[in-house]
Amino acid sequence: MIGSIGQSCRYNSQGIVGSVRFLLAACEARLRLWRRRAATRAELRDLPPERLRDLGMTGAEAAREAARPFWS
Repeated sequence: MIGSIGQSCRYNSQGIVGSVRFLLAACEARLRLWRRRAATRAELRDLPPERLRDLGMTGAEAAREAARPFWS
C-alpha cells in the first residue's frame, strides 16, 4: 500500500511539472507572437507610401493595421 502511494505521488508531481512546463512554453510562445506583432505593426506604421503600394496597401489600411493592439 505504501509503495503504491509513493508511486502515485511521484507520478502526480511529474504530471504537475509537465503541466507547468507546458504552460510556460505556451506563455513564452504567446509573448513571442505579441512581440513580433508589435514590431511588425511599428515597421508598417513607418513605411513610406511607395513601399505600402508594393505591399498592396493604402496609407489608411496601414494606419488601421498599425493601430491594432498587439494581442489582436
